[in-house]
Order: sequence, then C-alpha cells, then structure tokens
Amino acid sequence: MEKQGTLGLAWTLMALACLTLACMACGGAATGPTADGGASLPDTTTPDAAPDTSAEDAVKNDTEPPPDVPPSPCVERCAPFIECGEATETACMDTCEESELAACEAACLVDAADCDQAAACLGEHPVVPLAEGPYGTLYRDLAGPIELPTLDGGYSLAASWTGQDSHMFIMGQDGWDYSQQLWSSEAFYWLKDSPDNVHYFFLAYPKDGVDTAEEQVMAMKAKIDPAIEKLGMMFGKARECHWRRRLHYVPTHALAVGGWVQDMLQNKGLLAFAIDRFQRIRPVGLLSLVQGPPYLYHLLYEARHYNFEWDREQTLAAQAVTETVLLAQIDTGSTTIDVDLPSAEEKATFDAMAGDVT
Repeated sequence: MEKQGTLGLAWTLMALACLTLACMACGGAATGPTADGGASLPDTTTPDAAPDTSAEDAVKNDTEPPPDVPPSPCVERCAPFIECGEATETACMDTCEESELAACEAACLVDAADCDQAAACLGEHPVVPLAEGPYGTLYRDLAGPIELPTLDGGYSLAASWTGQDSHMFIMGQDGWDYSQQLWSSEAFYWLKDSPDNVHYFFLAYPKDGVDTAEEQVMAMKAKIDPAIEKLGMMFGKARECHWRRRLHYVPTHALAVGGWVQDMLQNKGLLAFAIDRFQRIRPVGLLSLVQGPPYLYHLLYEARHYNFEWDREQTLAAQAVTETVLLAQIDTGSTTIDVDLPSAEEKATFDAMAGDVT
C-alpha cells in the first residue's frame, strides 16, 4: 500500500509538472522554450485588421464635397464686376496687393454700385505704345522711355503711357529757397483744381555731395497725404485713389536716376520740366506771381495749357483750315509787323478766326 501511495503521489507530481509546463507554454509563448529546446521566436501575431470598407461606402466618400474653403478676399470683392470686362477684373484683383493704393482701391470698391464706379475706383486706362524715336533731351524733342524708382516701386513710362496724360517732374534741394518754398506751399487746392490727366513726380538734388533725396521725398509725401485723404472725404474715395495713383516720389537723387533724365539734369539743373501729351519734353515756366513766392498750384496752369494744345491740334486735324504764321522765332521787341491775310473772297468762306501764341 505504501508503494501504491508513493506511486500515486509520483503520478500526481508529474501531472502537476505537465500542467505547469503547459501553462508556461500558453502564458509565456513569446519567451518560453521551443519544442526543440531552442530560444523562442518573437510573436508575429498581428492585431485584428480593420473591417473592410464596402464598395458603397467608397463611392459615398468619393462623392462627398470637400470642406468649405473661404473665398479669396479679392475674388469675393471682384465678383460683382466680372461682367465689367477683363481690364476691370484684372485691376480689381490687383487690390489684394499690399500697398496704400491697393488698400484705397479696395475701400473704394466697397461702395461701387456699377461698372463705371468700379472703373473710377481702379483708374483703368488703355496703354498705348510710345512713339518711336529719334529721342532727345532738348525742349520739344521726343521723350524716350523712362524707368524710375519710386516709394511705391518702379515706374515705367512705356508701361503706363496712355497718350492722354502729361507728366510733370519737380526737383527740390535742401537750402535752395525757391524749391523749399515751392515744396512747402499749400497742396489741397492744387490737387483739387488740377486737371486729372497729370502725373506729378518729386525728385531731389543732393546738397554738397550729401544725398538726402529719400528723406526729402518722404517728407513731401507726408505733407501731401492729408490733402488727398481730405479730397477722398469730400468728393469720394475714388478721388483719393486717383491721386495716390498719380503722385510719385523718387528716393534716388535726381542726378543718379539713370537714363536720359539723369543726362538732362546733369547738363542743366532744372527746377521742373514736363512731358506733354505729344510725348515732347517741355519747359515749365514761372511757378509764382511776379516777385512772389512759388506755389504748387501754378503747376496746374502748365497742365491746362498742354490740354489746350492737344485739343487745338485735334480740332485742326478734323477740319480744313488755313494757317497763317505771323512770327516765327523772332525777337520782336517793339517791332511793327505787316500781316498778309487771305483775300476777302477766301475769308468769306470761313466761319471763325482764332489766334494763338505758342
């Protein structure tokens, strides 16, 4: 009986040992010994795979609209003016640029109710090619292309030439009383009464070899900005934008701007000169009353005269005229002259007579 008890105990111990080994194999398969006594391999069992997406769900996902993306401010702003033409749409999209002019135009478009008002905000005008040379630097010579740096970026005469505008260039210099009086004169009424079809450029000469051009033109801009803002408040935002588009401040001193403008100013220091609507270089006359201080306001008389000349030539070209030259480059002094007019019979066919001093 003792043997049987001992044997039964032995079988019990063996069974427990087998059970223990079986549990070790189940619970520690990643680290337990292999059947051949070697080291165990890492568990390569993968987690449960995600459920398959049905074909119906895939089609549904493909057809779902993308999340809403807010439109560009320019697209939203310009949408009402798409039918106004490509030029208006392109100019409108440019209002997203970071500049004072673009900000002005964007504010102006908020209140624009139709294409005409949008065009007034944007100031669009068709560009035409410059007349071909030969070019020169003397008065009444044909003006060539101009490339100028400005506080708002580069300005190109060829890229902005409309054939309808005059361009006036006003030079200043620290310590030059006449130019300092001109630059410090009142600006609001000058711009209020000026013809619209003018570009005004402000340049500065160095003094004693010191270049203060940028400081001078920035000070001029700071002086004029309140005047154009006032115009916008009184006559609508489009007026402010108009002059922001047509006032140019050149931070490089006048004797180093390059091209024919530099050559001309180096040859003869000028207070001002202009390019008229015929693309001719023109002098600018006295900008003051006799024995009085100069005023910016007097610049507009030159611009008005250029418009008069243009209108006169268009009128003459549109009808048959008889032109009689009375004087041609003659220093008259107190000279008395005789004039040969057409015969009485020929004059009877006319309906008007006009005289002009150029």
